[in-house]
Amino acid sequence: MTDGSSSKGIGRSIRLAGFLAIAVAACGGEAQSRRRGGGRLTAARLYPLKAGNAWSYDVEIDVPGTPDLLTVRVAEVEGRRVVLLRDNADSVILEVRRDGLYWPGKGGYLIKDPIAEGAGWGLRSGSRSRVTSISKTVETAGETFRGCVEVVLESEEQRVRTVYAPDVGPVEIEEIVRIPDLSYHRTSKLRGYMVE
Repeated sequence: MTDGSSSKGIGRSIRLAGFLAIAVAACGGEAQSRRRGGGRLTAARLYPLKAGNAWSYDVEIDVPGTPDLLTVRVAEVEGRRVVLLRDNADSVILEVRRDGLYWPGKGGYLIKDPIAEGAGWGLRSGSRSRVTSISKTVETAGETFRGCVEVVLESEEQRVRTVYAPDVGPVEIEEIVRIPDLSYHRTSKLRGYMVE
């Protein structure tokens, strides 16, 4: 990294991968008042995408000079189309479909129904996602979430493990990226959230 263009490219790649992790990122918290009535696990419950919903994350990463806080919010909902905004900069568009949350930019599902341990699906890029657990527990600074759903997205270049809390959203995201000139390990844990 001898010139600024190289570090800008790495920063952009880290931000994009971080957003991907948040997007790819289900469990129920001990604060039962926040749960909206149990029932069947669905993609819509694992990532509640209503206008104004927002999440903040404490970030640990092995790349110096990167932010230690990440924010994600639902910036716009128009019909089935949802725009997520990360740190008020990067955005991702998702579509709420009957069988899950579809990610047009990646040509596949972020989360696909039915939610069951071992269920899997592919994306146009060749990446594969699968549900690896429906009973994870995640402890954050503010709450303990039980009954979480873990989804792992894997490709040759990366592995993104996202744990979702029903009726809350992503509570933990771990990314391992192995791209020439850019390799890192980042973990993001839920700091706070506002979900309707």
